[in-house]
Amino acid sequence: MRVSLVAGQTRRPGLPGGRRRECAVPSRDRRDDLLDAAEQVLSRGGPQALTLQAVADEAGVSKGGLLYHFSNKSELVRALVERLVDDTNGNFARWDDGEPGSYTRAFIASTCHSLTTPNADKVLRRWSVILAASTEPGMQEPIAEAFETWMQPRPGLDEFPQRAQIARLAADGLWWNAMFVKAFRDPELNKRISAALVDYAEGRDHTDD
Repeated sequence: MRVSLVAGQTRRPGLPGGRRRECAVPSRDRRDDLLDAAEQVLSRGGPQALTLQAVADEAGVSKGGLLYHFSNKSELVRALVERLVDDTNGNFARWDDGEPGSYTRAFIASTCHSLTTPNADKVLRRWSVILAASTEPGMQEPIAEAFETWMQPRPGLDEFPQRAQIARLAADGLWWNAMFVKAFRDPELNKRISAALVDYAEGRDHTDD
């Protein structure tokens, strides 16, 4: 499932009435800045901390400036989820070479690689939006759709669909554990796990531990 955001227009600076002046930043960049701020709020305080005022304060804008782009909290959370899903699909696509079994290999490679990059904390923090979405009415369905798409068996693409599905689930489990245990972000460990998961998915099982 690929989803995208619809960019709005940027409010011009120099607002009357003493209101806070917004920078003349392209609207897509401004939306991303606001979503980044929302992720910061989520990562520090959890879903209960995610309020429009908290996000506005984090972004250094007025609440009115935030409302210009996101009319309510549900719209903000939806935009967070859409960006997360879109970015995740884009990461998978960059690792997909189009060969048989490539989707599962791309899923595993993308997951393991992203845990070992210098910006791993930022990447992992982005997934805190799932916590917010799970508590926001109406947001469970798009999250469920995304995970169903990522995890469903792919008989036309994988020689061993069930093994490939299990390998993707295991890679996803590694991801979630790495959010809390930094040892799982070790590059050498991730390389070994990635290779073992690909071997399992493609019917080549390791005999050693």
